[in-house]
Amino acid sequence: METQLETNADRLAYYLTVGTARNIFEANRTKGFWGENPNDRDLTEVSALIISELFEGFEALRKKKFADSQYVWNLYHTMVTDAFDAEGFQNFVKDMFEDEIADAMIRALDLIGYLGWKLGAEAHPGYKETDPIKGINIAAFNDATLGDSPTSRYSIWLLQNAGRADEVRITKEYYRLAVGVLNGCISVAAAFGFFHTLRKHIELKLAFNATRPYKHGKAF
Repeated sequence: METQLETNADRLAYYLTVGTARNIFEANRTKGFWGENPNDRDLTEVSALIISELFEGFEALRKKKFADSQYVWNLYHTMVTDAFDAEGFQNFVKDMFEDEIADAMIRALDLIGYLGWKLGAEAHPGYKETDPIKGINIAAFNDATLGDSPTSRYSIWLLQNAGRADEVRITKEYYRLAVGVLNGCISVAAAFGFFHTLRKHIELKLAFNATRPYKHGKAF
């Protein structure tokens, strides 16, 4: 019989796709984070923002700021069936430990989405929006495995066709950073007991971000 953990692992696996990464990147472009030409953005800034979310998560942990899982569940299903309660999210979920971990994952997915955009990955014949992101280790929380899927082959193509040798190296380094953060956040969620709501936290934060002003009211 399938366990709840396996069910949540499957749901997370089928959510963390190249299509999700691309959608997050495009949403952040709309909010102004990537400027007129995304290639002009300093990726060390992007990397620093990812790491900053992890530090904010650590600070929330130190202060014992945790979201109520039942409230998150109810808020998510209200969003799906009715409308997103931005005020409720801001008052009871935003800046909590789980929210900061979700933020770090969103930043990492944003970077992966940019790398795919930069290489014109969607023009590759093997590209599929539903392709999972190569290197994410959700199998550790599930008996099933994705194996040698079209996704894996697509991701290998993405990394091997970046252009010049230095571009291949830089692309791989940033890709590995992003995937490493995603894996770390998944492990943290499992260790702290919110693996089952991790996807909900990501989707709720994305819904909240959609209500925020240009660059979320910040300089970058």
